Amino acid sequence: MSADAFGHGTRAITLVREGMAVVDVDGHKLGKVKDVHLGDPDAVTAEGQETLLGDDGPPASAAHWLARTGYLRIHKGLLGGDTWVSGDDVASVDDDETVHLSIDEGRLVR
Repeated sequence: MSADAFGHGTRAITLVREGMAVVDVDGHKLGKVKDVHLGDPDAVTAEGQETLLGDDGPPASAAHWLARTGYLRIHKGLLGGDTWVSGDDVASVDDDETVHLSIDEGRLVR
């Protein structure tokens, strides 16, 4: 987490944009950001965010949690499909437009 000009905490996910490269905690390239949803980490439920949880969204087993915490959808290429990561697992974003995660590839939601 970084701070804005007023000293308020800023979640790293707010700096993420579509098309940025994504690397895991070990520096392994995972793909590119296909989609960003900021979520509402203070919400108790994902109520009101159901439209984001359709057939093209995260897997049902993690959909409500990801909608609340925010998420990135990572496109892994033509044959790799998509994976999701919680906004809480975005550690930082570099000036060269690389998203660094605080977890390894094995913990991504498939």
